[in-house]
Amino acid sequence: MKAVMVLLLIVQGYSGDRCQFTHTYCDSSPCQNGATCVPTSTSFYCACLSGTAGDRCEFDTVDDCRSAACHHGGTCVDRPGGYECRCPQLWNGLNCETFDDGFEGGIGHQVTTPRAVVHPDAADCVMNHCSEKANNGRCDVSIVSRTN
Repeated sequence: MKAVMVLLLIVQGYSGDRCQFTHTYCDSSPCQNGATCVPTSTSFYCACLSGTAGDRCEFDTVDDCRSAACHHGGTCVDRPGGYECRCPQLWNGLNCETFDDGFEGGIGHQVTTPRAVVHPDAADCVMNHCSEKANNGRCDVSIVSRTN
């Protein structure tokens, strides 16, 4: 049996026995925080979004919590290019601004279809743990007005 030796020159950017696979340095998605990977002939670079920096855009350069307004005792969490509010139970929304009697607390989300509020005092009734209501739909306890 005669052995056949095949010498194959692998062209950069290709791989496989017959150079049938193309690849770039961006195939592994090395860039972070929504950055765009741009391949070069020998490597890659990351085109960072505003507010991020670093070789792979791994650093957040803006403290978005300085201008964030998390309401009702919510805590701001800085994220690259923005922020999130960790909202207490019953307060949902991007800034914890929307009363939501089914919300258990956590990162607030935009409320697209708020729950029906039967009476304007409904939020106060739940917050004050009213268990009984008079026939007028208002809490049986006096409600102290809150500001936030």
